[in-house]
Amino acid sequence: MKLHENSVILRITEKRMVNMNEKLEILGFEIDNLSVDESMKRVEEFLQTDSLSIIGIITPGILIEAEQSQEYGGLIGQLNLSIIGNKEILEAAGGESEERFTQIQDNSFMKAFLNYLIQKEMQVVLLADKMAERDIFYKYIYKKYPQLNVTGVFILEDAGEDDIVNLINGVSADVLLSMLSSPYQEEFVFRNRQKLGAKLWVGLGKEIPFGSHMELKPGFLGRLLEKRVLKKKISRYQSEKGD
Repeated sequence: MKLHENSVILRITEKRMVNMNEKLEILGFEIDNLSVDESMKRVEEFLQTDSLSIIGIITPGILIEAEQSQEYGGLIGQLNLSIIGNKEILEAAGGESEERFTQIQDNSFMKAFLNYLIQKEMQVVLLADKMAERDIFYKYIYKKYPQLNVTGVFILEDAGEDDIVNLINGVSADVLLSMLSSPYQEEFVFRNRQKLGAKLWVGLGKEIPFGSHMELKPGFLGRLLEKRVLKKKISRYQSEKGD
């Protein structure tokens, strides 16, 4: 009987440890830290609902912007699911899981997500700021995931928000993949959330987590600077908290 009780306590303790690691606190924001399998379970749940769920890929640049703007930080806090897009974020937050470092480094979530959309024959729309970015985005998707059912590729450069919403709804998209600039990306989707007929929005931003050959990633020096700024901000935040 004592062995049984100890086993139960051990299982409860392990479960609590898993739950404690599901979120990371960075600069006062709670960021989801789910495994790829756990994140995909959430995705499946989102796609079974009729309302629009919002996923955001979190990069150092987004965290820096959110820390500087209370309004933007509030939008990041409203995401239905946040995906860590850079291993440096996990390092800065004190993460120690080698499995999570590997998943983030290999962009495992986006690979699993896009393959899932192909398997389920979901209709996908791509959104970009400008025509040149749209072309790069579409060519990359077409080359790497030719079976993805892309029903529309739209740019906001020469169109109003209502026009874009109508175009998206006109092709009956299930999933919206956005590479709009932040913070406009988050402002757009939350402002138009009730109008959009899709089930899922994934905000990729400019540093798209598909793989090392994506042409629109910021330059090396720009990424390095963002990472250094983030580390300094986290260090200062922890000092102010008395950590």
